[in-house]
Amino acid sequence: MIKSFILSYRIKNAYRANAVIYSIKQIPIIKQIISSTLYGNSGIKVIGNLISLIIEFLSIFSSSLIYLMLFYILPIQMFDNKADTFVTIFIFLTIVGGLFNTNMFDPSKDKFYAIILMRFDAKKYVLSNYIYFLVKTVLGFIPFVLIAYLSYKVNILICISLPIFVIFIKNIFNAINLIKYNKKRFLNNENKPQLFNGILAVVLIILAYSLPYFNIQVGSIIYLIILIVAFILSVISVIYIIKFPKYKNVYNDLFKGNDINSNDLKKVNKDMYEKQITYDIKDLSSKKGYAYFNDIFVRRHKKLLSRASKRISLISILIFILLIICSIIFKDFSKEINSYLEKSLAYYLFIMYFINRGQTITQTMFMNCDHSMLTFRFYKQQSAILSLFKERLITLIKLNIVPGVIIAVGSTILLYTSGGTDLINYLVTFVSIISMSIFFSVHYLVLYYLLQPYNIDLKIKNPLFSIICGLTYYVCYMSIQIKMPIIVFGSVIIVFTLVYCLVGLFLAYKLAPKTFKLRN
Repeated sequence: MIKSFILSYRIKNAYRANAVIYSIKQIPIIKQIISSTLYGNSGIKVIGNLISLIIEFLSIFSSSLIYLMLFYILPIQMFDNKADTFVTIFIFLTIVGGLFNTNMFDPSKDKFYAIILMRFDAKKYVLSNYIYFLVKTVLGFIPFVLIAYLSYKVNILICISLPIFVIFIKNIFNAINLIKYNKKRFLNNENKPQLFNGILAVVLIILAYSLPYFNIQVGSIIYLIILIVAFILSVISVIYIIKFPKYKNVYNDLFKGNDINSNDLKKVNKDMYEKQITYDIKDLSSKKGYAYFNDIFVRRHKKLLSRASKRISLISILIFILLIICSIIFKDFSKEINSYLEKSLAYYLFIMYFINRGQTITQTMFMNCDHSMLTFRFYKQQSAILSLFKERLITLIKLNIVPGVIIAVGSTILLYTSGGTDLINYLVTFVSIISMSIFFSVHYLVLYYLLQPYNIDLKIKNPLFSIICGLTYYVCYMSIQIKMPIIVFGSVIIVFTLVYCLVGLFLAYKLAPKTFKLRN
């Protein structure tokens, strides 16, 4: 099993290292200097492997730290008994993690290469990599242990047991999934979550945060009982996981319709998109030229483009209704939320980053239109690119502005019902949230036209695009820490959005005719 893991890790590290080298070759100045023989250079290979190992190490802690900040540190500030609250939230969210992140049923690229293409022993490969996954999980939970003990004064024994409890839960859910497959041939593909799992996760998340609010928390004794039960079930689960004989069958079925092979993946993506395209458009557009072209595209892809916007809008309405009712009924909650809203407008930047569908919509534009149209010379002319850019920008803003307006209105009303503020703060809150929505719409469309990152298989081939998207996420995430009066932060956002949009549009008009092209 150790030999299988070493071989599998070498494969994974090899294609990661090649990906690093490929990314280096895509940097505009460097790609003119270096050649394709770089892939065979042993020195560069060592550097690529080293970078790959650093990325692997950082990934162990980065995701855990983000998860810890979003789901624990920020919400727990609202509660008094922080130790029991931490444990209560931890139990429920760990179960949610068992539903969606167990590694064994994740049809990843390395599994496809090893099990399907290279015909590794499926059982040895899966079990060895699952053990490695559990080790990484334990290491990743070190920040949880430190925060729980140092900041929230959770009992040291409970702290030590937290990552062990996570392992127990993942073992249990993996065994359940294997039993389902063995008896009913039912696969729990982690890339295609089941509706029941989604509903159950929502219920668990609501319980995680609502129970502490009503002073219903998991104490040390109850946690110990849960831990013992989880241990017993985990032992039984591990025995079943080790004895399970059909791992080859599991992964053959798991990769059916989910093939990593680029041609099959392209076909799957195409079939998925085509099911959501409306071809029989009865009401013809009255527009002309590229405005007509864009209008027809939007009408045909209306389901695909607006589906997420409608869902986000509905969820936002329900959340704000619940918050507004709570702010009216519960006075303590009302004071807390009002104080939070007046100092944490920056948090909305992170929210708007997540709900904005700019990158997804530009992917749809490329997949269902541009990857074909860019093969024609007339489509790459300056007049064509600029005309279509203008129409698409209007479309993108319209699609993203709906949930943006709902959140802006909801936040303004919530600010009023929770205790109120100065009149200028209502106006700045509303306008700044709308500005954030417009900013991300402009941002992703400008990036798409200036860097056009996709190849024919919808893979990102421009490392600069990935870097800028990563920096965008980092800045939005770090904004959570900003505590600033509404009038100050809101004014900064409004002015920045205006300046950024003007600069971004200017660069797009100047450079897009040269940069908007197909990639190999």
